[in-house]
Amino acid sequence: MNHSKKSYVTLIEVMLAAAVVAILAAIIIPFFGKASQKGKYTQWNSQKNRFLSQPGLISYFDFMDKQGQILGNSAKGMGKEDYDAAIFDGRLRNGAKWQQGRWQMKGAVAFNGSSSYISATADLSEDAFSALMWFKTDSKQGGLFSTSESKALQSQSDRSIYLNQGRIVSYMNKKLLESKTQCNDGQWHLLAITIGPKFNKHKLYIDGELEIENELINFGSKLQKSYFIGFSKRVGYFRGAIDEALFFNREITPEEISEAYKNGQP
Repeated sequence: MNHSKKSYVTLIEVMLAAAVVAILAAIIIPFFGKASQKGKYTQWNSQKNRFLSQPGLISYFDFMDKQGQILGNSAKGMGKEDYDAAIFDGRLRNGAKWQQGRWQMKGAVAFNGSSSYISATADLSEDAFSALMWFKTDSKQGGLFSTSESKALQSQSDRSIYLNQGRIVSYMNKKLLESKTQCNDGQWHLLAITIGPKFNKHKLYIDGELEIENELINFGSKLQKSYFIGFSKRVGYFRGAIDEALFFNREITPEEISEAYKNGQP
């Protein structure tokens, strides 16, 4: 009888110990997870500040707003004394909503794939253009970015980035590039596009790596003054999330793209 009682008490102790371990794990693991994310986010903030300190940044939507329908443009301080937020800030349209971003400290914008998008205005008529955008989706098709002559969705467009069968396509004045990598796996990816006369190339990068390039034959219209995020005239609306979008009127370098991916992974 005593031996049985001793075993019974020992079993209770084991169960209590296991419960304590489970509770501590539930507290400690998220704590260290948040600490790790905070460290990585600090790295990304340093990367962000490097972009903000360099010339040629047209628009930077870091999605720090997390509420309302106005999307603040962090590039507003880049020598634009006549900056008008009513013009150059973005607008969430037709059901685009805030959600958790790739960092616990900030937001992203969710798109429904049927009507939602972001509209913005910028001077896109330079002879060079680059784009960086963090996104995730499980959809095979949808528009990520499109320029336009006006704020009307169906206005003439000569630059577009979109998904086709899960691959990223960069369309520029009737010529396109398509990635080898499929990006509709529900994970965060960084796409990068560079176009311009310095290298005379149109290049497409996924997650910091060059996927494909071709010769630049014609940059396109000089009338592109507006653009959309989450929509392309070629394929329609995007379903998924976008977290940070940067647009330049210069060709960013392969080193900048690689650093952006290395420092921006959650």
